[in-house]
Amino acid sequence: KVIEGLSGAPASVRAQTIRALALELERLANHVGDIGALATDVGFLPTASFCGRLRGDYLNMTAALCGSRFGRGLARPGGVLFDLAPPLAEEMLARLKGIEGNTLGALDLFFDAPSVLSRFEGRGRLSRSVAEDLGLVGVAAKACAVPRDSRFFHPTGVYRHLFDDLITEETGDAMARAKVRSREISVSIELLRRIMDNLPEGPIRAPVGPLKGNALAISLVEGWRGEVLHVGLTDNDGRLRRYKIVDPSSITGAGWPWRCAMSRFPIFPCATRVLTSRTVGLICNDLENGAGRRGIGFIRLFISLLAQRNEPKKGPPVSLVPPLAGGPVLLDAAGALQTRLRLKQCKALFRQPLRCSAAGQWDFDCI
Repeated sequence: KVIEGLSGAPASVRAQTIRALALELERLANHVGDIGALATDVGFLPTASFCGRLRGDYLNMTAALCGSRFGRGLARPGGVLFDLAPPLAEEMLARLKGIEGNTLGALDLFFDAPSVLSRFEGRGRLSRSVAEDLGLVGVAAKACAVPRDSRFFHPTGVYRHLFDDLITEETGDAMARAKVRSREISVSIELLRRIMDNLPEGPIRAPVGPLKGNALAISLVEGWRGEVLHVGLTDNDGRLRRYKIVDPSSITGAGWPWRCAMSRFPIFPCATRVLTSRTVGLICNDLENGAGRRGIGFIRLFISLLAQRNEPKKGPPVSLVPPLAGGPVLLDAAGALQTRLRLKQCKALFRQPLRCSAAGQWDFDCI
């Protein structure tokens, strides 16, 4: 879209509609996969198993559209490379009808289970004021009652007249983030149905001319994590001088320390799942399921890598995570960790428990 803006050659209405179709399929696949990952993190296996298969069904619909389960090769400057023929649209609608029932059934199992509700409600809470101060986007913002969706506030193409369901929740906890995903699944399924029932005629790709000189173009697309920003700037000769991409994960990551500050390790995966990081879930599932020493080892490794990345160049080491009132400090010696962690010591690291002193400071001497 940035190249189209810089060249003055917008994509056709049909091409923009097919792009929106692929975007909603991607959103469905990842939201369903995230719900399954959340179910895995709290040990609720029925939904975890169902969502793993259902995610594959949505990915296979994308493969039927363009030959790639991840949509590779579909979008191009000027339009798309693959058209949606009427027989394929009818087949995809029939598939969607069957997948929708299974998806809603898996979600009902998940949100009706008392064990799931008790693990999610009130966990990893983030206030609206903090979310606005951090500039969060996507699921993280919507779960804190922050209305932020580029499909609604900056619509293009088919979203101008087909999208009017801005999803938000009020509580800002892990349950709110799960509910945002669940409700967006229903909205995306209905949007897919309306798109394929009203597919406009026209070409799928237009020629793209040379880029304009001294021009700036900005593209904002609502991905499944949140808004994805592309900015392009040309020089006097019409060549790209600067190109910047801002992924929503780089913004939502700012809320991670705040959620962890109010959470203990047993609810750590629920509080941080908005980052869509399987590493986080695996670390704490391991810790909760009995392999405590190995789980602590992975957590120590994870925290130490953060310390190496964020170590201040001068002054005393600082904590990366705000401490709990009266509780232990998760990280207090970032500089010491950088030189003391060695790959050859990882095996011994996983075997030794992490000690906490009476003053509430983690003891990393065993590293």
